This record gives sequence, structure tokens and C-alpha cells, in this order.
Amino acid sequence: MKKIILNTMMSLLRRMMVISFTFLSLCCYSCATQNNMETPQDPIIGKWKLVEMGVPTGYMITYSPVELILEFKPDNMLMVQCLRQDNNCRPWNSGNYSYLYIDSNYGTKIQIGNTDWWYRVAENKLMIGLGPVDGPSYYFERM
Repeated sequence: MKKIILNTMMSLLRRMMVISFTFLSLCCYSCATQNNMETPQDPIIGKWKLVEMGVPTGYMITYSPVELILEFKPDNMLMVQCLRQDNNCRPWNSGNYSYLYIDSNYGTKIQIGNTDWWYRVAENKLMIGLGPVDGPSYYFERM
């Protein structure tokens, strides 16, 4: 009985930590205005590989081997390469998508295709997500 209670408490703690981390990351991100015409100094430009996905319940899924590669180009084009045989990757399948930055009251979003995403770039890490309670967050590493 004690083991079940301890496992349940640890699971809840992990979920709370993931949700808190995602929420704080989004809240602490700089609200600096960015133009649609990006310069080469734009930190999102380059190739990124998907390494993890986190869901609002707190579970993390690690991707090994790599299944999804994003390449953000300075001309506001995103090239997506899905490495799965069935070309069924989340949240995007292989193809080219347009992207642009959107300022909001709570930070900067990026619109990819027709969907708005919260994002954060820190050193060689990129997080793209729908929000701490709205859907999954995808974690990428620079290639």
C-alpha cells in the first residue's frame, strides 16, 4: 500500500514539475518584438532534431532514433523531414511550411502553417508547444 501511494505521489510530482517548467519557460521568455524579415542572427534559423515530447499530464517521450528534423530558413520557410516510413510524424509531416512570428500579450508565438505555437530558444535547445495545458510540447536540439 505504501509503495502504491509513493508511486502515485512521485507520478504527480513529475507531472507538476513538467507543467511548471513549461509554464515558467513560456512566462519568462523575452517579449522582444521581432520582424517578419529575420536576420541571420535569428536563433531559430538552422536544423533541429526532435529529441522529446512532453504532454500536459507530465509524461515525456524520448525519440531515439530521430524521427523528425526541422530546418528553419531565413526566408520564413520551414522544411520538415519526417524519417518514419509511413511519413506520419507529429505535429508535421514532411513538406515545406511557411512560418512567421506573432506578438501576443504573453510572449512571442510562431505561426507554422495555420497553427500558432509558443516557442523558446535557449542555446542549442528549441521548445515548441501549444501551451502548458493545451497540448504537447516538442523539444528539439540543434544539429
